Amino acid sequence: MSLNELKNTLLVAIIYVFRMLGLFMVIPTLAIAWKDNPSVSALQIGIAIGAYGFTQALLQIFLGWLSDIYGRKKIISLGLIVFAIGSFIASYYNTIEGVILGRFIQGSGAIAGVLSALVSDITSIENLSKSMAIIGSSIGLSFILAMFLGPWIYAKFGINSIFLANAIMALLALVIVIFFIPNTIQNSKGAKKPSILIQDIKNIIKIKIIPVQLFGVFTIHFVLMGIFIVIPKLLISVLGVDIKSHGFVYLLVNLIAFAMCMPLIFYSERQRKTKQIYLVSASSLLVSLFFMFFQSNYIIFALGLLLFFFGFTFLEATLPSLVAKYSPLLNKGTSMGLYSTCQFLGAALGSYINGLFLKNYEYDGLLIICSIIILVWLLLAIRMQQPQRIKSVVTIINKNTSTSVSEYLTKIRKVSGVIEAIVLPNNCKVCIKYDTEKLDNKNLECFGIVI
Repeated sequence: MSLNELKNTLLVAIIYVFRMLGLFMVIPTLAIAWKDNPSVSALQIGIAIGAYGFTQALLQIFLGWLSDIYGRKKIISLGLIVFAIGSFIASYYNTIEGVILGRFIQGSGAIAGVLSALVSDITSIENLSKSMAIIGSSIGLSFILAMFLGPWIYAKFGINSIFLANAIMALLALVIVIFFIPNTIQNSKGAKKPSILIQDIKNIIKIKIIPVQLFGVFTIHFVLMGIFIVIPKLLISVLGVDIKSHGFVYLLVNLIAFAMCMPLIFYSERQRKTKQIYLVSASSLLVSLFFMFFQSNYIIFALGLLLFFFGFTFLEATLPSLVAKYSPLLNKGTSMGLYSTCQFLGAALGSYINGLFLKNYEYDGLLIICSIIILVWLLLAIRMQQPQRIKSVVTIINKNTSTSVSEYLTKIRKVSGVIEAIVLPNNCKVCIKYDTEKLDNKNLECFGIVI
């Protein structure tokens, strides 16, 4: 990874931290903010918690599609402004109704997919998994910090101050986007606009490897929500960990998991073993749930916890990178919006369905339903093709004056190994996505393009 790619990835990671830290701080505090208020029902509190996820899932694809048309930076900036407005509303109105309204508006700034598309724009395809691993770690760090800061800020200043912190961090992220994030090929006026949204989604789904990743991200977040319904209680009852120390446990497990995953990410890409490591990681989730059946044995339970976060960390980096690699160049925003929608749906349904199974069938029932959905995903993933070694290059158009740009592109697309070729907005450069193992370099050189 180049220094410039690392810098840009870290900038996007900071945006994620600012945005996710504020959201995560709300989770352990909303339920207790009105627990002694008889006029506030449990249903209202549940709506306040879930309102954000509802509008997130609803708008991810649409905002991703808009970013393909109008550019990543504009849509990310708009999303952060909307998120800040919702945060100010939730902070200003000291009522459950005001918080619910604010949470709905917060979620309308649904830019997780656009941020993922931005990462794929500013990072070379071969380094995308590494960038996604850094992003995933920043989200994990946000979660751990939020578990400490949320209750502390609430105890000192009240629930309104947490939403005010949400707004401030969103505006800080906006400053980073405007002044420090570089423009990408989608950020230039005149870029080819995609077809209607429904047709774009159909074209993306037709790419065989992508639906497996969409079901994969749904699965891992479905299971994650189920696991976090029971893990806090089990840490206390099985491992004897005081609730104040849970953040340290999550930090330690995530650091070990990250240290285990990074070498595997490098190895899987260099040796073209992505599918094999992918299946091992997905299988480790299944094995981790089997270990968690033995909750009375703290060593086996702790090993299960570590295996789960190992598999989750690797897949959290690999799944979005595969979607971004195989997405059409002008539809990355739509693809990543679709990806984020599946992610939020997995989390939302995971909370609800796992809660039902825990209520009706207790702990073992929850583990069984999570195991079944992982097994279904594994059966689909086994049939997945080995991911290609895909790269992209931007080069100046070098054509005969008598040849139109469309004819020039048509000829390039016929070269063996070329997956996609598009003209950039200024009509002077072409972006080519290709399979490194199948590319016919000699034929491509006839067009004045040397890779």
